[in-house]
Amino acid sequence: MNSNGLIQRYLQAVGFWLPRASKDDILAEIEADLAAQMEDRAEELGRPLADAEVAEILRRRGRPAVVAAGYLPQRSLIGPGLYPMYMWVLKIPLGINLGVWMLVTALSLFTHGWGVAGMEHSLSHSVSLIVEVLVLQVGIITAIFAALERFGVSASCIDGTGSHGWDPMKLPPVRPPQAQRRRRKALTDAVFHGVGLMWLLAVPHYPFLVIGPAAYVLHAAPVWHTVYPFLIGAALLGMVESGLVLARPELPWLPPVAALATRMYSAGIAVFIVRASVFVIADGPHAVEYTQLANLVVRLSVGFALVGLAIAMVTYVWRAVRAFRESARPGSGSGLGPGMPARAGRI
Repeated sequence: MNSNGLIQRYLQAVGFWLPRASKDDILAEIEADLAAQMEDRAEELGRPLADAEVAEILRRRGRPAVVAAGYLPQRSLIGPGLYPMYMWVLKIPLGINLGVWMLVTALSLFTHGWGVAGMEHSLSHSVSLIVEVLVLQVGIITAIFAALERFGVSASCIDGTGSHGWDPMKLPPVRPPQAQRRRRKALTDAVFHGVGLMWLLAVPHYPFLVIGPAAYVLHAAPVWHTVYPFLIGAALLGMVESGLVLARPELPWLPPVAALATRMYSAGIAVFIVRASVFVIADGPHAVEYTQLANLVVRLSVGFALVGLAIAMVTYVWRAVRAFRESARPGSGSGLGPGMPARAGRI
């Protein structure tokens, strides 16, 4: 085992608990201190350190969560030993509640009437419900960690290492920076697709979300009723794409392959739409003069979207081929399936 690799795994584990703004500076300080200790110990022994000796230095330095807590603001209710874990646990209900809020809002939009009043009722009801649940969850989590602090339960007891120390040799492997960037992008895309799904679900009740005030004089042609379920499917497929990348960010070929599948599906919908002859219908004789212009605008918009999808598909094919080649290269550190290195986890 490479001793420098063990140091990097330790720094990764410490960095997991640190705020992003100060993480680099803190990790640089810890790395310099560890390097000095290793150099002194090697001079004392007159030889390079073995992995077990490097692990012993890390063990004396302290558990990653506790070391990170020493660089964070001190809290009286929850001490430094538990505070990083407490902050991490608090983030879980935030993500869950965001998804629940989207679902509750979408269902509420279908339950209550039409028009602006119905939308206001749906949004106010769902927001108040999620806020109440979030406050309750945060209160319960805080009370649990405060009780753990009160009774002297440390982070080592929570994760099972107990009072007998911990083993630096069992630290998870270093996650490549590219995997972390893929995870952040996938999370952003998941939120974007979730908002898009809510918007699509609301459009049949609130057509002004698409064409604004023109919704009072123009109506959707039958082609939109035909493709509407497939548009919902496209939003869901985008969320599945994001979920796959979130689950396996270490696979470099997964994002372009998943994105290619999503764009191919969307391109099929666009081809079907652009072949239609009518996209909007006038709501009376006074609106006939607007339909020709509106149909032209829609046709051009879908056509340009189709061209953009074609360019995107070519780009993703190229990225996928390049990612497969890099993954197949010996020593690339990324796998194509079974046998790939284990993912980095939490400490």
